[in-house]
Amino acid sequence: MPCMLHGMRSSSFLLDLLYPPYCESCRKVLTRGEVLCDECLARLTLTEHGRMRDNKLEALFADIRKFERGAAWCFYDDDSVVLRLIHSLKYFSRPSIGEWIGRMAAEEMRRQNPLFFEGMDVVVPVPLHKNKERERGYNQSELIARGVARACGLPLDTLSLVRVIDNQTQTRLSKEERLENTRDIFALSDKESLRGKHVLLVDDVVTTGATMRDCMRCLSPLRGTRFSVLSAAVAGNLSSQPFTSSTV
Repeated sequence: MPCMLHGMRSSSFLLDLLYPPYCESCRKVLTRGEVLCDECLARLTLTEHGRMRDNKLEALFADIRKFERGAAWCFYDDDSVVLRLIHSLKYFSRPSIGEWIGRMAAEEMRRQNPLFFEGMDVVVPVPLHKNKERERGYNQSELIARGVARACGLPLDTLSLVRVIDNQTQTRLSKEERLENTRDIFALSDKESLRGKHVLLVDDVVTTGATMRDCMRCLSPLRGTRFSVLSAAVAGNLSSQPFTSSTV
């Protein structure tokens, strides 16, 4: 056994020499850490949503009756660290980044507000259509949700909510076009599994909230079901009111 462990360590050392780990944002060689260097970690634009009521995420869904609470880990713009992370995850075959983002987001929410996950029953990622998932090799939101679920000790459900329409990308669409583009694209494959549950919906980026709204449309008819939202990133930076323990 000692010889085997020595061999594994030697192989890992050689791999690090040949293919050193790089920061996913600035591309510097990492001397420690998993995904980002210390400088890029410090440049993450954290939202502080865990401490806030009526924050950017909650304002997007305030009109939805069964919506409970919402938060995003970071704000993003065209040159933000978190956006480079998500681009690497989605377009450069870096699936390991997904669980790291989810774990970091969950730990940050818990640091800001120990009660953020209280009463939640299950984590559900926003589904990717099977065609797009086959093309990419994975659903980036599912990987983030897996990291969230492990960090907060909740079960992960990747089967009950499914995407039934392979809609076009939303990158260049207006708010109205996004709402139309995401209409009726999700369905429930198993209604009983989520009935009466407080569901935490997880996605990589929320902009207009159109995709999340259609997820909530599917869940709304289920008796006793409520939903909250956690995303890795959200567009914009709006001031909000601080949380108190009684508002969670």
